[in-house]
Amino acid sequence: MKPQKNETLFVNELTFYYAINEIRDINYSGYNVLEQKEYEIKFVKHRDEANESFIQLTNTELFWELCTFKVYKKTYEFRKQDFFKTFIDAEEIDFLINEQNEIPELLTEYLSYLDETGYPRESETLLLQQILNRTNYKNIEISSDKKQNFINEKINKIKNPQFYQEETKEVTTETTQVKFKGNQTQLVELVKALVESEMIEGTQTNAIEQFSKFFDIEINNPNKLIQDIKGKNTDSTTAFLDLLKSNLIEYLRK
Repeated sequence: MKPQKNETLFVNELTFYYAINEIRDINYSGYNVLEQKEYEIKFVKHRDEANESFIQLTNTELFWELCTFKVYKKTYEFRKQDFFKTFIDAEEIDFLINEQNEIPELLTEYLSYLDETGYPRESETLLLQQILNRTNYKNIEISSDKKQNFINEKINKIKNPQFYQEETKEVTTETTQVKFKGNQTQLVELVKALVESEMIEGTQTNAIEQFSKFFDIEINNPNKLIQDIKGKNTDSTTAFLDLLKSNLIEYLRK
């Protein structure tokens, strides 16, 4: 899934970070500079702006720094390929390390900021949680944890391939009883339908490779097979999918 950027996303991101920074500045100024009532009015205003923009950003289901894990995972492959275009000699491990460093830990960053201002840390540790409501703050925590686990698992697979190969062998042994009785063209037709329906996460190439491994069927030149399917007569373009549909309907009618 290609990550998208649009004007609404940009405006909401800008609003979110502006509101956070304004509250930081208010806090930095201290109560001696601002009257209590003025502080409360500004705090509530920016707090509401931060929460509203966060909700808007989440609802767009587009990639941004604090996006959900679901969006992060969907856009992983595209962002990795985009990274490779920028850094020619980079490998996946380089991309993963870069991603790992960019996973935001807002609370940690905020506390570091407070330490620099000289304010007592004990009285300010919950300020960010006060800015974001409980649901929004919890969403950030959960998403960040899932992203870190996702990245760490991929890094471990690269650094310790033997361990994961042995694990894969055990899974393969258990699944060898499942055989695909069709031919490679039919399997590609099935995978292509799933990809175009966005029922599979990841790239088309990876999906075909995984199906090929799972069913232990060799697929030669999948792109040519797809072109061959597109070149069929209209009545037989999706012959295999039509057969699956027909057999399922027949079963359901029994």
